[in-house]
Amino acid sequence: MSAAIHRRILERRAAIENARRQEAERAAFLAAAKGEQGKDGQDGEKGDKPKHEWKGTALRFENPDGTWGKLVDLKGDPGRPGRSGSSGGLDLAALPPAANWPQPDTVIVRQNGQWVMATLEQWLAWQTAPQPVTVNGETVSINGQAVTVRG
Repeated sequence: MSAAIHRRILERRAAIENARRQEAERAAFLAAAKGEQGKDGQDGEKGDKPKHEWKGTALRFENPDGTWGKLVDLKGDPGRPGRSGSSGGLDLAALPPAANWPQPDTVIVRQNGQWVMATLEQWLAWQTAPQPVTVNGETVSINGQAVTVRG
């Protein structure tokens, strides 16, 4: 290696070390100069909204000299798909079949538009004889069968 190249390498190393030392001194100075957080100042008057223009998902603002700034597309990359959700309702087909016990612990019923679990005692207490549906004293029927309700 020639002496000139060696000298240039040493000069560059010295310059790099000097820059590193200056950066460390700067960081130490800024850390020491930092005081406690002051109180927030009073809010200023609300200024005018800058004129702006949308083109699809891109936005640009009017510059103070009346020219328009560069359009910036604000649409990001698509995110990862989320986990699939359920239908939000009770899937009766997903329930296991009843075991061969003499009587169940609970039953699932629809009450006031919502699926709920009920004890067997509650279920039996709700049971009454079917009553025909009538309108103006006439029994409602479908295909010759009387429409009935319980409860």
